[in-house]
Amino acid sequence: MTVGISAAVRAIYGLEPERVIADSSVLLDCLHPEDREEFEASLRNSAKDLAPWMLDFRIIDTAGKIHWMRGNSTPHRQQQGEVVWDGLLLDISDSMNAAEALKSRDRRFRALIEGSIQGVLVHRDNQVLFANKECARILGFKDLDDLPGGGSVEDHLHPDERDRLRHYGEARVRGDPVPKTYEARALRKDGSTVWLDVRATRVEWDGQPAVQTVFVDITERKLAEEELRRSEQRLRNLVDGSIQGLIVHVHTAPKFANQALADILGYDTAAEILRLESVDDLVHPDDRERILEFREARLRGREAPTIMELRAVRKDGAAVWVELRPTFIDWDGEQAIQSTVVDISERKRAEQELRESEERYRDMAEVSVDWFWEMDENLRFTYLSASLAVLGAEPADLVGRTREDLMGDRYDPDNPDEELLALRSRESFRGLERPSDVKPDRWVRVSGGPIFSADGAFRGYRGTSSEITEQKIQEDRLRHAQKMEAVGQLTGGVAHDFNNLLAVIMGHVELLGDRLEDDENARDNIEIVIRAMDNAAALTDRLLTFSRQQTLSPVATDVTVLIGGLEDMLQRTLGETIDLRVIGAEDLWPATIDAHQFENALVNLSINARDAMPKGGMLTIETAKVTLDRTYADQNEGVVPGDYVKVAVSDTGFGMSPEVLEKVFEPFFTTKDVGEGSGLGLSMVYGFVKQSDGHITIYSEIERGTTVKLYMPRSRTDVDTQHPTDDRQDFARGSEHVLVVEDDENVRNVPVNILRGQGYRIVEAANAKEAIEQLETGQSCDLLFADVVLPGGMNGIELAAEARRIRPDIKVLHTTGYAENAVMRQGELVPEVMMVNKPYRRAELLRKVRATLDGEKI
Repeated sequence: MTVGISAAVRAIYGLEPERVIADSSVLLDCLHPEDREEFEASLRNSAKDLAPWMLDFRIIDTAGKIHWMRGNSTPHRQQQGEVVWDGLLLDISDSMNAAEALKSRDRRFRALIEGSIQGVLVHRDNQVLFANKECARILGFKDLDDLPGGGSVEDHLHPDERDRLRHYGEARVRGDPVPKTYEARALRKDGSTVWLDVRATRVEWDGQPAVQTVFVDITERKLAEEELRRSEQRLRNLVDGSIQGLIVHVHTAPKFANQALADILGYDTAAEILRLESVDDLVHPDDRERILEFREARLRGREAPTIMELRAVRKDGAAVWVELRPTFIDWDGEQAIQSTVVDISERKRAEQELRESEERYRDMAEVSVDWFWEMDENLRFTYLSASLAVLGAEPADLVGRTREDLMGDRYDPDNPDEELLALRSRESFRGLERPSDVKPDRWVRVSGGPIFSADGAFRGYRGTSSEITEQKIQEDRLRHAQKMEAVGQLTGGVAHDFNNLLAVIMGHVELLGDRLEDDENARDNIEIVIRAMDNAAALTDRLLTFSRQQTLSPVATDVTVLIGGLEDMLQRTLGETIDLRVIGAEDLWPATIDAHQFENALVNLSINARDAMPKGGMLTIETAKVTLDRTYADQNEGVVPGDYVKVAVSDTGFGMSPEVLEKVFEPFFTTKDVGEGSGLGLSMVYGFVKQSDGHITIYSEIERGTTVKLYMPRSRTDVDTQHPTDDRQDFARGSEHVLVVEDDENVRNVPVNILRGQGYRIVEAANAKEAIEQLETGQSCDLLFADVVLPGGMNGIELAAEARRIRPDIKVLHTTGYAENAVMRQGELVPEVMMVNKPYRRAELLRKVRATLDGEKI
């Protein structure tokens, strides 16, 4: 029941006050259906407890408009027991609508924030004030309830970021200028790291300043960026670490260059290249036209080279050869040329050296004493160098022919030589010696090997040959000289001892004859014995004549020069499978030796060493200064204390046992098969050293090698420079007529060629008879050069006497391979006889010829 109501009801409810007073239920009919239940319940509770009633609720006026009302009243219980309320009803629609609008806007913003794909976090003083669902998700929490409320912001930051972001937050709250956006690392709930792109702003929160951060998860992007960075770094490392230079240019402006290019072109860094105005500055002026032609061709779509070789210009101005591989690429939307650059200077230099080397070897092949040859797969000659002419053959006449063709009737298919067997077996061979196919009376040494193509196909043979006729002759003579020397030593020793015995017997027989002078029968017997002893004496005289004593001409000699002059000949003697090494001591003393005999000794030792190394090895000749003291002399018989020049000859051959070493210096002793060695080489060396007042030792081990040491007396005088051993020195040319008498044509050719080469006019004769016929013709002849031993009953000494009878003014020079009694007197040369011993070198021959013609004594 309504007791009283103000006129405002009309304005709010659209009801007349009288009607409300008459029937208060009309007010309840105006309640909003959604608020009716709450309204009635609140009244019941107020009436029950007589508690003040206050409630905000909605009504619908008669025009259908909704109003927010606030009821505020106090209940009273009347005498009849009814409860009445005295109070006010206020229309709060404006304030409630404003609040509802605010709530609606708040709901919309919250919906936006909660539905955002960005995390939102508000914090102050490192404490979290607000966070949205995306913030929770990004940080690995299930929902907002799982996110620690009021927690520390730093608990969610990566430790390496905390100091930096704390300073950012403090500065932002203060209003200091700091970056508004940045990237930072946060920690997820599981401890893993998440990268965030953060935007932070200063806001008011509950009336106080705070920091609002909006962020998105950029972990995948950062991982992709990191992988891209690593990939780019790997590519950069590959590019910068490459030995190939790389350059990119648009038009001619350089856009990129790597360090390898800078290194090739002599720049400190690639940045220096990028500061150039044009890449054409890097090209040699003589090659720029080719670059321009390439660009023009590619731009016009014409065919252009993909690889170019040209000269670039280094920073210092020097030219460097490079290989260029240019291609067109896109560079930031523009057409560019990318080129890889390789330094080919070494290759170019090698190619140039190869060309020069080929030219040198081609020239050498054409002028060499040895000749070079090639065969095809059918073993037919395809090439022979011009040096083959030494055998009197033209290379062109032999091309297309096989060895069998050249041998003709001498070829025996059932007995091919070692070279033919190797050729047919496609095997290499070294130092094979055989008669020449072109000139059977000339000897050659041949080496060769098969040629195979890249796919392994047999292409033929290639090798070298050299004439060794003179060497073979010298070897034969050397062997003969060795043999005769040993025989001479043996027979001379026997004759000497036998003469001593005969002297004793003869003396005692003569004494016995004096005592038995009256005994006729005894005298007859004594006469018989004396005649027998006379015959024995004659026999010893013949033996001594046969065992001619070696004639030495010892002078102060530079052993180093002597060995150097022999080195080439020794290497040829040793063959290609043996390396010769000469180690000379500095400031070596001169030695008192016969140079010619010393050379023979070295040759003998080298030949022995070669035979001890059939499969190849090394021969070492070493010189040194040595002083042998009294202690050493006491331990080695025949050694005189003093200074010596030591010459050690060492090989790596099969060595000798102690039993062999005991007999190694004995004449005719050899470990070689029959016909392979005379056993006289070391005997001759031993005799020479001992006759020179020197000392010799030998040391050997099985399978390790042998060393022979020669100790030659030191000379206290200067080296005789009047007798050089170098046959390449210059001599005055001559024009005189020389008659050369020698029965061996091959031997005669040697002095004939030497003397003709020096300008002398030569007449040849094979024996004394032919020589006398030449002299009797009246033809001019200034010098007779004759061998001591000649066939036909007249030797060289006798020929010289006859020559002087015919031409009293003729000069005479003799030669011999050994000292004959005919020109010897007590082991020394007869003063009036000029002699050159075989084998002689060019220098010695020319010197003695000139001296004889000029009347000088040597």
